[in-house]
Amino acid sequence: MKRLSEVCKIVGVTRRTLQEYDKVGLLKPTSTTEGGYWLYDDAAIQKLILIQIFVEVGYERKTIKALLESPTLDMLEEFDCLIDTLEKKRKRIDGMINTIKNLKLTAKLPESTLRAMGNMDVTRIYKDTSFASYLEDSIVNAAEY
Repeated sequence: MKRLSEVCKIVGVTRRTLQEYDKVGLLKPTSTTEGGYWLYDDAAIQKLILIQIFVEVGYERKTIKALLESPTLDMLEEFDCLIDTLEKKRKRIDGMINTIKNLKLTAKLPESTLRAMGNMDVTRIYKDTSFASYLEDSIVNAAEY
């Protein structure tokens, strides 16, 4: 059994996080000492690590709780979902990086070229879409290369 402070160091969470998990019923201490210290066994620590993986991927706490309480939870299937979600995020991040690199290259163009670009009719570039849509398309397209 490990004290709350030890668990925080092992898993890399804060005391507040564990208090919040206890409050919402996501992870309860295994037991408490006479002095009121929260104790966690190895199974609770493993569950906490799994919770943190779900949190890092972006799952909401109520979704994590429902998953962990589900009698039909197939962890291998859920891991496949986690991998799929992370791969989609990675593609998007790669697309964003490529888009920003292109913007950086553009910023290095000679001042005269940038001035000329400033005089361009942007409505011809974006046509009937907004800049946000154009940027989103650029990110998605860059991620595909």
